[in-house]
Amino acid sequence: MDFNVHPAKREVRFSDKEAVYRSVYSAVREALRGPAEEASDCVLDSGEAPAGIRPGETWLQAVPPDAQPSTSGVPFVSDPLIRYSGDLRFIYLGDVFVAYTEGRGVTLLDHHAAHERILYERLRRGTDLEVTQMLFPRQVRLAAREYRVLIQHLEALGEMGIEAEDFGHDTLMVRAVPGFMFDADIAGILSDVAFCLIEATAGSPVEELKDRIAKRIACHGSVRGAVMLSHAELSRLLDDLEAAEDPEHCPHGRPTRIRMSIDDLKRMFRRTG
Repeated sequence: MDFNVHPAKREVRFSDKEAVYRSVYSAVREALRGPAEEASDCVLDSGEAPAGIRPGETWLQAVPPDAQPSTSGVPFVSDPLIRYSGDLRFIYLGDVFVAYTEGRGVTLLDHHAAHERILYERLRRGTDLEVTQMLFPRQVRLAAREYRVLIQHLEALGEMGIEAEDFGHDTLMVRAVPGFMFDADIAGILSDVAFCLIEATAGSPVEELKDRIAKRIACHGSVRGAVMLSHAELSRLLDDLEAAEDPEHCPHGRPTRIRMSIDDLKRMFRRTG
């Protein structure tokens, strides 16, 4: 290891820090992992769950109308994927949109937009961020202009859970980030944040700059397409969305969900009764 990488001797550098990180991470994960939960509903004949289903998760899939009884006692499998959570039934339409019933009608949810709204408000408030300290702080080297603008806004980043300090030579030392950013491309996020600050009008109010930063980080940190949430995660997402100041729109103004009542459906099908 090298003891001369920090002016104040606050850090050392391992010759293979990734190997040390993986070793510690794996040991802690195995120590904390409990026994796998037993599946409480349906399983596939092959013993394999559909894409997006996690071990131990309750799941159920639609049965084809012409399905014959299964000799093994295991239900038939067909799309679309349906997840149950309490009184709610979730159906993924593609990998971004989720349909669910709630009372009389159906709601279509954009899970990325919904998550983006939740993260944005948490970043603006600086609460419920679950800041994670890094075992090995990350050195992020940036373009000179990006580095200079971020150095001027380290306090604002800190209020949003990103603890960073000037390491010199166009480099920031990142010591902590919100939990949702831990496995993300931190260098890319900081570069994007710097770009949006550079684009800001000279002399922009501090609150406006914080708003720009929060929007960029929330967009990077929110769940993406091809990531299908579990029934528990979808339920929690809806609960968090309901608690938001503006649950109907993402930070950019796009809708998070669209509701269709029974009356709306009747009009669409030209039913008058």
